Amino acid sequence: MNLWQVRIRPKKLEVEVEERVKRFQQENLLRRLQQRDFRLWSSRLLPEITDRLGWLDLPERSRVILPRLKEFAAEIREDGVEAVYLLGMGGSSLAAEVLAATWKSQPDSLPLRVVDSTHPTFIKEISQNCADRKTLFIVASKSGTTLETLALFRYFWELKSQEENFPGSHFVAITDEATPLEKLALERGFRAVFHAPADVGGRFSALSVFGLLPAALVGINLEELVELARQERNRIFSESSPPSKKAEDDVLNYLAFFSLLGEARDKLTFFTSRKLESFPDWLEQLISESLGKDGQGLVPVSREPSLSSPADSADRAFIYLGLKDESPAFSLEKLSFQAEDGPPLLEIYLPDLIYLGAEMFRWEVCVALL
Repeated sequence: MNLWQVRIRPKKLEVEVEERVKRFQQENLLRRLQQRDFRLWSSRLLPEITDRLGWLDLPERSRVILPRLKEFAAEIREDGVEAVYLLGMGGSSLAAEVLAATWKSQPDSLPLRVVDSTHPTFIKEISQNCADRKTLFIVASKSGTTLETLALFRYFWELKSQEENFPGSHFVAITDEATPLEKLALERGFRAVFHAPADVGGRFSALSVFGLLPAALVGINLEELVELARQERNRIFSESSPPSKKAEDDVLNYLAFFSLLGEARDKLTFFTSRKLESFPDWLEQLISESLGKDGQGLVPVSREPSLSSPADSADRAFIYLGLKDESPAFSLEKLSFQAEDGPPLLEIYLPDLIYLGAEMFRWEVCVALL
């Protein structure tokens, strides 16, 4: 049974993708990734790569922290907290922002807003919104030294200090162990400190506490989100399917699609169904920062205002992200994707919204192998 639906256009490219997937299977790419074979990326051992592959096991490892995250979220609600502000940059906040935007209408959802800018107008608006309200600030930084995050913390700490003598209960930290941020949190009496796994890089941390603590606060079913990601991880790395067997939803289809684009197509335009409109914001950083090295890479484009003439875009490929039970925001057939000489199109349909964590893991696997 195929959980995901993955389609590739035009037909000629679909056939080429099938052949490329067979080659990847014969090369055991997924098994080698699971075994952390450094030769996938370099002829010599590079600790800066191999020491950051802990994300491969996050769907399994993160189950241990779920009870504490749920307990903390329940405590925050019982304490009457009205809004949550996440102070963080890039990988420390993007997954949380996507999850909060996607599940913002949940019955138990606390309003969560990411503060990832120091622009005066933006900060003034946030300050007015949180003044004299019971708020929680999540200070998120893997290294514990992110300049913008610490500047934001000091500003909002001063703001809360004007309202009460001991503002520490309004703050919680997410960081690696023994960082300057953890030291600061203990000195200032933060409500809690949550440790991030040291072997997981920022943009691959969606299924760590960086993504899961905000997910708990906005009312997402953590057990189901993580369990489905765990099942998908096991399915990806399973050796039960023979290399010759075609799987429509094989994650290697993503990898094959990108590997066949050629140098001329260096831009990716994402468009989505309504429920997934925030997802490309996370993908944008994952792809651009992971691949944009050594004069190479792909430029992701999300929230493009118009797709009226994709055939004119000789320098790009297109990716559609949707849900199986949700109608597209517009008809793909009315565009020029149907033509045999049309631009490359990868269509991905998730089984349900709660599979978003699993889809994040699939994209991490794909990007790691590109």
